[in-house]
Amino acid sequence: MDAGLLLTLIGTAAGVIAVIPAFLQLRRHDREKLARVVDRAAAENSALHPLTILRPPVGRLPKVFRDREAVRRRLRQIVRRPDGKVHLLYGLGGSGKTAIAIKTAQEAAGRGRMVWWVSGVSSSEFVTSMLHLARALGARESEIQEVLAGRGNTPDLVWKYLEQQEKWLLVIDNLDDIRVLDVAETRARDGNGWLRPTRKGVLLVTSRLGDPTQWGTFTRAHEVGPLDPSDAALMLRDLAPLSGSYEEAETLAGRLGFLPLALHHVGSLLSSPFSPERTFAAYSSSLKSSLVALMKRGEDDRDVLAKTWERSLGMLTAQGRSQARQILRTLSCFAPSIPIPGVMLDRGILADLCDGDVEAVGEGMRALDSVGLIDTPEGPSAESFAIQVHPLIAEANRLHLNEGQDTARVTRVSVALVLHAIEGLKMEDPLDWPRWFEILPHTMSVLEQISRRPASEHLSEAVKCVARAASALVYAGHYTTALDVTQAALSQARDLGALDPGLLELRHELAGVLFSPDTRATRSGNTALWPRPGPRRSARKIHKR
Repeated sequence: MDAGLLLTLIGTAAGVIAVIPAFLQLRRHDREKLARVVDRAAAENSALHPLTILRPPVGRLPKVFRDREAVRRRLRQIVRRPDGKVHLLYGLGGSGKTAIAIKTAQEAAGRGRMVWWVSGVSSSEFVTSMLHLARALGARESEIQEVLAGRGNTPDLVWKYLEQQEKWLLVIDNLDDIRVLDVAETRARDGNGWLRPTRKGVLLVTSRLGDPTQWGTFTRAHEVGPLDPSDAALMLRDLAPLSGSYEEAETLAGRLGFLPLALHHVGSLLSSPFSPERTFAAYSSSLKSSLVALMKRGEDDRDVLAKTWERSLGMLTAQGRSQARQILRTLSCFAPSIPIPGVMLDRGILADLCDGDVEAVGEGMRALDSVGLIDTPEGPSAESFAIQVHPLIAEANRLHLNEGQDTARVTRVSVALVLHAIEGLKMEDPLDWPRWFEILPHTMSVLEQISRRPASEHLSEAVKCVARAASALVYAGHYTTALDVTQAALSQARDLGALDPGLLELRHELAGVLFSPDTRATRSGNTALWPRPGPRRSARKIHKR
């Protein structure tokens, strides 16, 4: 299984598991625990309404939205009168595709349309969100359970309820790996999978992939190029109004390839108290020698952005905040674009990157946030605190994780953060299942990064974490998903010795999954009932086993 698709695995459960009828899952639990689960399910189910879930991240929009009027006008017309096409925004990474989609979603919601926003970065996040949408649109729990167990077609279920609605907009953002949309032998271009033509609403996709043969004849593509020079200059001045003239801003924007993501980053940096260079001219001059060759049309935009981000990290180091680089490298080991929950960001563990200084962790986080290298979406409570890393930023930072002392430290800390997050969680307890599924995409991402350095002493620990998460999936009844998880993890753990404790535990979980009733029925057509796996251990102190 391709590493980019490991998370099909994970997910179909995260957004749905808390509302599974408790009496089907908790026969061996006492009545008090049953009552707690039922109360929680009822509370969550009452809030599950099509207009209150999967909202677009409008907080990411700048105060002033520059340019893109032509494509935005076309999209407004399409949302008003759906034309039976899937619409694709494609272009260079950092060119502003997501911003256009957010603005379109915001305007559609303002006109009374139902609007939903789904991440296309990983299969797990995508499928989970789509099932969450199906439930909000009226799908029965029995139907959800059928597809989770592998006995139904998930796109068919979701589209059954989408086609019952009218005047809606569904955005799939950052779908750079089109294989996320694969369902068995069905491909995105076939028109009978996740992407389907419809006049009931509008399906809008953002991607770096513009090859029309991959998207099907029912898809209409809209290219998103770099900003117009004048709008790029104005964007810089919006972010850093005291940093120089319009002409100086336009010169700097040209050196940044007129890419909105780079412009946003540099504008934020120039207005940050951590930047030693406060003017467009000074920053432009410093870039001239190192980036002029990369600014030509056709060069890899990721090189441009990576150079810009590394320069910002260098500036923070010069300002006495060298810990920011190691913190960002560590955060980049987790699943990009998927919020890293606060429970995974223990400052005591992260202090290992800062010579034990816990206060330095907070300073490093604030520095990264101030220059636009991380996002900290606001939540309704302190418990909902999370951090997001843009996929391109994560990709660029992962390239720097070569063998060496710094890489060993980042690896050690990333695994320790996963271990901390699952400490005390029980695989058999439904109250813990949402936490398992929230953490699992990041656990799989960390395992993938470690597996690229087979000599790492932490590979076995990461494999154990995945094995316990797979066990939670089995207890929750998600057998086919658990099968994908264990098989994907086994491919990442192939360099472990045959008697390695982590590998043995993972194989034990695989055997349990294969012995489960739904997996056996799916694989062989046998519908006979089989005994469920026996009691499992909690995840407490996993690293000492």
